[in-house]
Amino acid sequence: SLDWNWKVGSIMTRKVPRSLKEQIQALPEEKASQFHDLKSEVNIIFSERDLRTARRENCLREMTIFRSNRIESEEGTDVIFLVLSLINHSCAPNAEECSLLNGSEDQENVDEYELRAIKDIFKGEEITMIMDFIGAISSKTERQRKLKEKFGFQCKCCVCSGHVDDQDSIIEKIQDTLMYTGVLLFNSPLALAMRYETSLDEWKIFAVQNGILMALSQQLHIGSVKVKIMFCKTAVTTAQMARDSVRLNKAMDVLKELVMTTGFEKLRLEYEKIEETIAEWAPQFNSKKPPTKEEINSFYDD
Repeated sequence: SLDWNWKVGSIMTRKVPRSLKEQIQALPEEKASQFHDLKSEVNIIFSERDLRTARRENCLREMTIFRSNRIESEEGTDVIFLVLSLINHSCAPNAEECSLLNGSEDQENVDEYELRAIKDIFKGEEITMIMDFIGAISSKTERQRKLKEKFGFQCKCCVCSGHVDDQDSIIEKIQDTLMYTGVLLFNSPLALAMRYETSLDEWKIFAVQNGILMALSQQLHIGSVKVKIMFCKTAVTTAQMARDSVRLNKAMDVLKELVMTTGFEKLRLEYEKIEETIAEWAPQFNSKKPPTKEEINSFYDD
């Protein structure tokens, strides 16, 4: 891993390529070969300053490989996993990764991820994942453009090859609905202000719209399970704020099924936390009164 998170406009100091080289040199020969065998993006771009820095440290190839295969950890640093990086992309993946929780505070602070099947995988079938940069909800044209620009290939998964129909129409419906409710998914100052000022009647409208979003997302064959879980969580929260027990129970049922199907411990614990928060605010829910700022914060504070 590197203690540096690449963003447009960020500056790479000489410490970054030096650290990468040192970590590669410390790897066993087999692992170092795995790193150098990883594919690089076709059109990856460095700033003139970063390009000079990487060349000065004789680390341009390594930095290109790292930039092409990195993922951002929850701590904000860039990391690379040699096994996960070897798994090919599919817009309709049959496997997904999720970070593992540290067993204790004394455990070494190392990022670890597990890979689990999210669909039945038949003998001889390739294990696939979706690349994060594709975006949560993207049309076929947009996905193909991004893959072509970054890696120079065209996805031929069951959706992109046309064996699964109607995905773009579902995505279009999701995008249209998100125009009205999408701000509720984020914790920006604007979103917070909107939530505090939302009336009970408005929460009821949001609950209906987010229930639709959740239902639409479950029809998708593309994308990450965690995206579907995100829509479920928002449906849970808006139903809670709207004091709508029917939609709340429905969203919790769908969320539980997704969490149990993946088997990720981290997601299970997050689900149990939501259950506890719902129980904590049950008196306010049953009162049918509009949610307070404290209740809103308790559901959106994740």
